[in-house]
Amino acid sequence: MVGSDFPRWVDSLDPSVDTEAMRSRVGAYAIQIERLAVSAGLQAEFENAVMLPQIIIQHNGGLYLAAHRDDADPGLASAKNGQAFLLMVAAIAGAFEASLNRQ
Repeated sequence: MVGSDFPRWVDSLDPSVDTEAMRSRVGAYAIQIERLAVSAGLQAEFENAVMLPQIIIQHNGGLYLAAHRDDADPGLASAKNGQAFLLMVAAIAGAFEASLNRQ
């Protein structure tokens, strides 16, 4: 999903998703998994992992938004970019949860 695949992936996201509700759910989930990671002594690893979506969005998201700046609805590109960020955070939290459950 990074590099040339990023714009195609973001374009494929469902624009009707309630991003604010998603932000609330993903935020609560990430906090829950962070607590589990802290309990397992993996706080630094979790914090480093959740920084990856920020880095990806800073680079690829900016390019995506620039490519869509002349769209009829520029807010749609911004919403999809935010949704992409939340999906990446949820995926990282899910990977941590699966790893912690195996321990």
